[in-house]
Amino acid sequence: MYHSQLAPPGWSLERRGADAGLRLTGDWIALETGVRHVAVIRGILKEAVGAESLQIDSRDLGHWDSALIAFLLGLRQEIADAKQPFRLDESGIPEAARRLLALATEGTGSQAQAPAAAPATLFARVGTLAISGWHQTGRHCRSSPA
Repeated sequence: MYHSQLAPPGWSLERRGADAGLRLTGDWIALETGVRHVAVIRGILKEAVGAESLQIDSRDLGHWDSALIAFLLGLRQEIADAKQPFRLDESGIPEAARRLLALATEGTGSQAQAPAAAPATLFARVGTLAISGWHQTGRHCRSSPA
């Protein structure tokens, strides 16, 4: 994709009584248009102060990749960390983006599994084999007739 063919990523916030709508526009391509800084997200949320919910509208969204996912994850995190968090309605984002968000946050809840143990080093594997071999040799020697 050529940079000149992309529309810059954008957003606008519209207040609707106790709710707010966040309209996403343009192309959100990490390599071409960059990833939004957390200060941008904080600015959006500052405009939404007092809202009970924030609904995302992506009708004018163009091409997107991980830049959009990073923005949405940042938005989720900033809302969760807010002194007065509000509901985030993500029903207006593309289905594929919702699936990626689900994958990105899978296992991050309170029931997350402990990380797998690091694979054994070559030294540890050789040592384990040597000890195993030594034990096998010892059993063989004890069971052999003298």
